[in-house]
Amino acid sequence: MLSELDVVIQQGLRAERIVQLPNGTHYRPIGKKDGSVKVSARLTPRVVRAVNSGFPGRWLNADNVGKSEDEIIALWRRQLPWLGAGANAWQHR
Repeated sequence: MLSELDVVIQQGLRAERIVQLPNGTHYRPIGKKDGSVKVSARLTPRVVRAVNSGFPGRWLNADNVGKSEDEIIALWRRQLPWLGAGANAWQHR
């Protein structure tokens, strides 16, 4: 059943159409200059509320949310100095 739904969603998106499911969830294709397609998915507010209300924890590394790529790289370099900045840094072990 889900694989059939996936096929129908893919067909609609390939035809450059917004696909809306009966529960209100919808998928929107966004054409990019290079010819690729990005897909935006919007869940119903009910689903979003249910997900957020059932989350009892705290995000790991929540302090890093919103940091730029450069800030994250600087953080990695401080916390993992053995990585270095070289191309072969991942071959530490």
